[in-house]
Amino acid sequence: MRRYLWDDEVISREKAEETLRAGIESFDRGGFGLWSIFPVSGGALVGFCGLRCFGDESEVEVLFGIRPDVWGRGLATEAATAVLTRAFREDGLAKVYAGADASNPASFRVMEKLGMRFAEIRSTPAGETPYWVIEREEFLLRRAVSRSRQY
Repeated sequence: MRRYLWDDEVISREKAEETLRAGIESFDRGGFGLWSIFPVSGGALVGFCGLRCFGDESEVEVLFGIRPDVWGRGLATEAATAVLTRAFREDGLAKVYAGADASNPASFRVMEKLGMRFAEIRSTPAGETPYWVIEREEFLLRRAVSRSRQY
């Protein structure tokens, strides 16, 4: 997971604690943050997914990370779908962004499956980063259509 999120750097204990504190503060401030992903059948942590403020702090992005040994099982898409459903239905957000390193095609495939579309390139500490976006109405309509096809 750290390949893209931490530029393949092993982070210090202090950085890990800082990141955890920021997540707790995010839940206190905005009611959302990062959730752990565990297999339904039980077992070890396989990843995380959630929301965080970024940019000018009024913007929200969905983040996800899955252990490499469980890639390709749809876990990131499933988790991000649940997080976006909550973001739009319960948190009342108007839109949500997602960014990924240009060299991370798997994340872009997840964004496409979520119905997100390219928004812009932003300068970040990691360099020039493509950001995608989905608006509330787009996502909820897409979910409704998807559900109607299941019946």
